Amino acid sequence: MSWKTSMAGARQQAGQFWSERNPRERQILALGAAALLAVLIYLLLIAPAQSGLARYRRGLPELRQQVAQLQSMAQEAASLPKGDVTPPPPVSRETVEASLARRGVKAQSVTVVGDTARLQLKDVSFTSLLDWIADARGASQMNVTEANLTAASQPDIVSGSLALRQQRGQ
Repeated sequence: MSWKTSMAGARQQAGQFWSERNPRERQILALGAAALLAVLIYLLLIAPAQSGLARYRRGLPELRQQVAQLQSMAQEAASLPKGDVTPPPPVSRETVEASLARRGVKAQSVTVVGDTARLQLKDVSFTSLLDWIADARGASQMNVTEANLTAASQPDIVSGSLALRQQRGQ
């Protein structure tokens, strides 16, 4: 028995069943079929769409935050130098002291070992120190690896020690 003949037989049985029903029964069956169709449409199409929208609305703030982070990273990447970048000169005691002097910071002692510079500071301007760190990070590619600073009784004055390391071959 083929699929076409079985469908034709089912269609014939359904037609016979329908013709045996009186108009009131046909109306009730039609309303029941319409209600069943409406429930199926809701369950298969509308409810999943509504729950998906709700899930996406809940996740939207996190996605916006990620977009903001990506834009920030893209701006930072765009500001990086293009092409061949010459590595910064090796760090030396003289270059560290000269760059500190340009910012008006006087270190008690500067010790340079390899690519690490250690500074002992006493009563220096915190603002000037932060400006010097920003300069050292940009010009010499030095990053703070250790910081032990204490505030003095005067505003914007700190004492303590710093260790900076020059980044090479990134």
